[in-house]
Amino acid sequence: MRMRQRYLRFALAGALAAIGLAVLLGSLHSVRAQSGGATVTFIVPQGTPVTAGGDVVIYIAQPSGSTTAIGCTTDSDQHPIQSNIVTDPGGARATRISGLITLSQTTPVANGTRVGSLVGPTSCTAIGINFDKYEGTVQ
Repeated sequence: MRMRQRYLRFALAGALAAIGLAVLLGSLHSVRAQSGGATVTFIVPQGTPVTAGGDVVIYIAQPSGSTTAIGCTTDSDQHPIQSNIVTDPGGARATRISGLITLSQTTPVANGTRVGSLVGPTSCTAIGINFDKYEGTVQ
């Protein structure tokens, strides 16, 4: 019986260590953000409430897919489709959840990345959808 208890304690300790390591590695990945000062260009479906100069876009999820955006960009690369929160730091407008396509890179923007000092929008059409294009600076 004593041997079984030791085995169970050892197995439980190993499982807890593995879970702890997985949580630690997952959290390190999820809070990693782009370099401050980098420029990010993205598009949102036309009519998505984003206010240039005031709002801050915060990336909140891993990509749900990727797409080309010919018409909004000159390349034919696959660009990440990601979820984000659009927030007004001044509190005048409600926080919104939105989706966007990042044009400035082909790899996903890291969770937690905050993009402000937004400039735009300019209109463009890609994949048969009208978009508003914005450019901002990673904070």
